[in-house]
Amino acid sequence: MEDIDLPRDLSEPSEDLPSKPVKKRRRAKQTVRLEERLALQARRDRERARSLPPGKEREDLLRQARRIEEATRMTEWLTAPPLHRKM
Repeated sequence: MEDIDLPRDLSEPSEDLPSKPVKKRRRAKQTVRLEERLALQARRDRERARSLPPGKEREDLLRQARRIEEATRMTEWLTAPPLHRKM
């Protein structure tokens, strides 16, 4: 097996590798909490589903709304303070 030399600090460019500019991600500051955005999307999906006749598209929208609501409940559960029992 051949040994591979790795740079000590990965933030420093290696002489062996050509350097190329690093793309910066665009970041937008969210003004509305994720839970609120998800709840709004779930409401929109349900409203849209009500306007559709029974079928695949309607079922897909209702399924998506349920998934969003489940994700919101899980997030609330995971971020809730722990319950402490007294012995």
